[in-house]
Amino acid sequence: MSMPLRFTKQQMIILGVAGLLVISFILIFAGILPGLRQRGKSETLTFWGTDPASAWSYTISSFTRLHPGVKINYVQVNPVNFQTTLINAMAAGTGPDITALNNKWLYQMRGILTPAPTGTVSVVQLASLFPQTVSNDFVYNSQVYAVPTSLDTLALIYNQSLFNQAGIALPPKTWPAFAADAMKIRALSGGRIIRAGTALGGTSKSIPDSSDIVSLLMEQYGTPMIDNSGSVNFSGPGAVQAVNVYTQFANPQNRYYTWNDGMGNDLSAFLNGKVGMVVAYAADLANMEAEISSGTYNVNIGVAPVPQADLNNLVNFPNYWGVAVTRTAIDPQTAWEFAVFAGTDAASAQNYSAQTSIPPALRTLIAQDSNSQTLGSFISQSLTAQDWTEPNPAAVSDIFDGMIQSITSNQSDIGSAISQAQAAVASLFQSRS
Repeated sequence: MSMPLRFTKQQMIILGVAGLLVISFILIFAGILPGLRQRGKSETLTFWGTDPASAWSYTISSFTRLHPGVKINYVQVNPVNFQTTLINAMAAGTGPDITALNNKWLYQMRGILTPAPTGTVSVVQLASLFPQTVSNDFVYNSQVYAVPTSLDTLALIYNQSLFNQAGIALPPKTWPAFAADAMKIRALSGGRIIRAGTALGGTSKSIPDSSDIVSLLMEQYGTPMIDNSGSVNFSGPGAVQAVNVYTQFANPQNRYYTWNDGMGNDLSAFLNGKVGMVVAYAADLANMEAEISSGTYNVNIGVAPVPQADLNNLVNFPNYWGVAVTRTAIDPQTAWEFAVFAGTDAASAQNYSAQTSIPPALRTLIAQDSNSQTLGSFISQSLTAQDWTEPNPAAVSDIFDGMIQSITSNQSDIGSAISQAQAAVASLFQSRS
C-alpha cells in the first residue's frame, strides 16, 4: 500500500505560486486579463501633424522605448489644407490613428475623434496640468478630446530701430499708447503712406490673423462672444470700442490711418522695414527670425506682451495644437497613451518647444521658462489666454472680413456691422445643430 505524498510548507507555497502563474498565463493569453498579451503586441500607429518629423523624433522614440512593439509612423501634412485633408481621409477610411488638432477645431471635428478612455487623462487632470484655456478648448461634454503640446499667444512684435528713430523708449502697454506710437512711426510722402506705424485694421487678405486680433480686442473690452446661455453675443459698448480700435488704422477717414489691404502681407511688410509694429504669434516670430538668419532681411526685432484694454485685467488670445485620437484608430488605448505622453512628459514637451520655437503648455514649464529672452512675452501670457468656441474658424474669418471691410470702406457703421457679424456667426451654429 503506497503512502500518500506529503509536502513541506515551503513546497506547498511553491506549488501554490506556480499554480497561480499557470492560471494567470492562461487568462492572459485568452485575452481575459491584460498583461503579456498587451505588452507583447506589435503594431504601427499613424500620426499626422504639421511639424517637420524632427520636431517629433524625441517624443516618439521616448514613447516607443516604453512600449516595445509599438511603432509610431509620423506623417507631415501641409498645414494650409491640413483640416480638409484630414476630414477627407477620414471619410475615405484612410485617416490616421493619431492627429494634431488645433485649439479651434474641436467643435467642428469632434465627430471624427474619440475621447480619452478612463484611466488615461481626466478633465480634472487636464485643468491641473495646463492653463484654463485648454479645458475650454479640448473638453466637450465633460470628456477630454486632446492634450496640448504647446500654447502660443498673440504678442507685440516691433522694429527696434524704428522705435529708436521715433524716440520710443519702451513698447506700449495699452491700445491708446499703441495708437500714439504708431503715429510717431508712420511716414508720409505727398499724403501717401510710405511706412506704416502698424499693420492693423485690414482683413485676412493682408493680416492672416485678423479675426484672432479682433477677437482678442473684443474680449479685452468685455465682449462675451459666447454668453452664459450659449448664445453668440457680440453686443455691448465694449464690442464697438474694440472694433473701432482695430479698424481705425485702416480707415482713410480716421486720424490714425496707417494701413490698408493693398500694402501686402503684414509680416512681409514688417521684414522689409515698411511697418513698425505687428501683432503676431511666436510661430510667426520663428519664421521671421529664420528669414533674418538666412540673410534675406535685416531687422532688429523686439518682442513685448500684447497691449491691453485694462492692465488690471489681462486678457490674451491663444493659438495652439494638441494631440488627439481619431474615431478609426486601430488601438485607441495605446494611441491615447501616446497623446497623454506627448503632452505631459516634461522632457518631451521641452524638446518639442525647443525644436519648434513655440511656447510650452505645461504649467511646470511655463513657470520655468517665463523669463526666456525669446519666448518670455508669449509664455507669460499663457495663463491669461482665452478664446471662444468658433463653429467654423474659416467661415468666422470670412464673416469678420466682411465686418472689417464694411466699416473701413464706410459702407456701414460699426454697430450695424457687428450686429450683422453676430447674426452670421449664430447661423453657423444653427446649421450644425
